[in-house]
Amino acid sequence: MNSDGHPKLQAALEDVCKKLLAASSPDREGDVYQTVIDTVERCLIDCALEHCRGNQVAAARLLGLHRNTLRRKLRTIA
Repeated sequence: MNSDGHPKLQAALEDVCKKLLAASSPDREGDVYQTVIDTVERCLIDCALEHCRGNQVAAARLLGLHRNTLRRKLRTIA
């Protein structure tokens, strides 16, 4: 699926990204990219688990991940 598949999602993410970048100083090294990626990943995994009533295998399938990949991500983001 390309980025044109969910225009509302893209618009919401653009708004958040613009606000994060506006609050950051271009003169200092930052971690905006990693912060956004980590936050979106955590939110997506949490929502998938909630949707699948905590079933990690079903959530992994929904996300298009191998179940072991999901479990590894859960250990690293906990």
